[in-house]
Amino acid sequence: MDGLHFHEIKIVEFVQKQFSGFDSTLLLVSHLGGPNNAFLIYFPVVYFVSEAIGLKILWAAVFSEWFNMTLKWLLFGHRPYWWVRETKLYNDQNRPDVEQFPSTCETGAGSPSGHMMVTAAVWFIIVRALIRHLRQSRGTKGSSTLAEVLLWTCFGVFMASVGIARLFIATHFPNQVVLGLIIGMLIGNLVFELPVHSFTVLNYFTGSMFLLQAVFYQYFIMYLMGLKPDWSIALAAKWCADKAWVHLNTTPFYSVSRDIGTLFFAGLSKHYIRSKVDTTTRSLAVSVVLGLATILMVHAIDMVMIPTKYAFLFYVLGALKEGLVPITIIGVSVLYEKVFGKEKIG
Repeated sequence: MDGLHFHEIKIVEFVQKQFSGFDSTLLLVSHLGGPNNAFLIYFPVVYFVSEAIGLKILWAAVFSEWFNMTLKWLLFGHRPYWWVRETKLYNDQNRPDVEQFPSTCETGAGSPSGHMMVTAAVWFIIVRALIRHLRQSRGTKGSSTLAEVLLWTCFGVFMASVGIARLFIATHFPNQVVLGLIIGMLIGNLVFELPVHSFTVLNYFTGSMFLLQAVFYQYFIMYLMGLKPDWSIALAAKWCADKAWVHLNTTPFYSVSRDIGTLFFAGLSKHYIRSKVDTTTRSLAVSVVLGLATILMVHAIDMVMIPTKYAFLFYVLGALKEGLVPITIIGVSVLYEKVFGKEKIG
């Protein structure tokens, strides 16, 4: 891939030069496109507006993030910020000067882009849900078609912005951004058609156990083949401009522990807590307020620091910590239903 990266690094340099005055804006866009925000922002907001679509977002985020990790382990994609230092295509006189930022030094492999993949899957579901709602509520085909064009345009603009932001901070090459976008849209389309709302606790348990076993067997098989799935961590630590920018919660293992914990505890919460109350019709304003309030709660959970001395303990505690997110979201919904709705009998 050195030949392709040789040309693509020029695009990274071009983007950094052209958008040099928009550092804070692009860092914010990159943050908004982060896979963790599928759980901390998009899931809670959408869940209170539509429980069914919210759960689709949860499943799409979980499986797009897992599949992203699987592909990263298989494709061994470099990231621009370390590739430009490692490659033999340059010497000290002509090596490109790629700028780094606090969110540059992600530790996983680079291909495909997890930001693009997870965010595309999530927003693809949101746009399709909005379009379906428009088609059901509006009788005039023309206005609905115009609205659909506007929605897909917004989707395209946002995803392009996230892609540019990822290039700007030298975290991805262009091909990794495009690949993540395409696969994310395919996953979003697939999950949108699934009857996620009717999934039982067994489906959630099976899904979380599948993730655990898939990661274990892939890692074990690669290890037996003499391959190192975590090869990229050393490169991130070696070439990051500031070692404080390297964080364990950007490793593929933490992503999967988040997915397992989120899915497992979402299933338990849905079965043992959510099933105890009936759904009460509430206004969009109330749903948005509940969603925003819950965002504050889950961000408070996200700010809890867990010890990093022992990697295995870090990932286990990470799964438990991330599991508190769906418990909180579903718990707030149930609390509202208990106060303003009706409790089920029997």
